[in-house]
Amino acid sequence: MMETITIRPVSAGDIPQAAHVVTKAMLHNPLHLAVFGSADERVERMQVAMFTRVLKLEECNLFAAWAGNEMAGVMNYYEPGCCQISPLKTLGMLPGLLGVLGTRLPRVLKWKANWGRHDPALRHYHFGPLAVLPAMQGRGIGAALLTHFCKVADGQQTPAYLETDKKENVRLYERFGFRVVEEDTLFNVQNWFMVRTVNHKTQ
Repeated sequence: MMETITIRPVSAGDIPQAAHVVTKAMLHNPLHLAVFGSADERVERMQVAMFTRVLKLEECNLFAAWAGNEMAGVMNYYEPGCCQISPLKTLGMLPGLLGVLGTRLPRVLKWKANWGRHDPALRHYHFGPLAVLPAMQGRGIGAALLTHFCKVADGQQTPAYLETDKKENVRLYERFGFRVVEEDTLFNVQNWFMVRTVNHKTQ
C-alpha cells in the first residue's frame, strides 16, 4: 500500500532540499545533458546551486510532496504575468550564476531565451519544474502534484502553460488536459510546449 502523500508549500529553509530533488529528478534529462555535457558529481553540484538560486525567486510558488518525512517531489508555478524574469533581475543574477555555472552559463542563457520566445501571449499560469525523486517515481507523486496545481488553475479560471524535453512527460501532461501547441529543437533536443484550458477533466 502506498504511503500517504502530503503536499504543502516549501519553506525558505527547505529550498536547498527542494533543489536537490529537482536536480536528482532532472540530471539525466536530454536538455540537461546537452547543456551541461554530463551528469557527474561536479555537474550535479552545479545544478543544485543553480536551482537553489532559481527556486528562491519571489515569483516562485513552490510546493513539495512529502512521503512521511521524505521530500519526494517538487513542483513550481508562476502567477500570470510573472513567468518571465525581468532583464534587470536577470542581470543582477548573472554574477552569481557565472560563479556557479562557469562556461555553461551561455548555454543556460540560450536555453532560457529559447523557451522564453515560446511563452504564449495569453494570460496564464506557468507550470514547472515538476520533479520526483527517481526512486519514488511511479507511485503517483507527480500526478498528485499536478492535481494540486490544476485545482489552483481551475479555481482561478486561468489557462496553464509548460515546457518539457521528454516525450514521456508529454503523455503525462496530456492526462491532465495539456495539449502540445508548439515544438522546437534546441541543442539537437526535441522540446514540446503545452497549454491547458480551464476545467479540463483528467483522463
